Amino acid sequence: MVDRLAELYWELQSEEEPIGLEEFTARAAAGEYGEVTQADLCGFLRAVEERLVRQLERTNPGAHAAATPEELVEETRGWIDDLIGRFCQG
Repeated sequence: MVDRLAELYWELQSEEEPIGLEEFTARAAAGEYGEVTQADLCGFLRAVEERLVRQLERTNPGAHAAATPEELVEETRGWIDDLIGRFCQG
């Protein structure tokens, strides 16, 4: 299920109006993409985190002049941790 969620999410990112990660996760939690467990959501969010961090580490530092790549990675990890806290625990 984790792979299916990830494939669907990244596919939706290529559309003209991509869905945000928080909205996608909320829809998945509500069962819009089929039955998912909290463990599935957590695995999906960690997979997204891994991909985003890899992208940030390869990004030209000039693309985000106000923040270092390390700061962006840390911000991304915090954002994913927040989503996991909201959707995967409880």
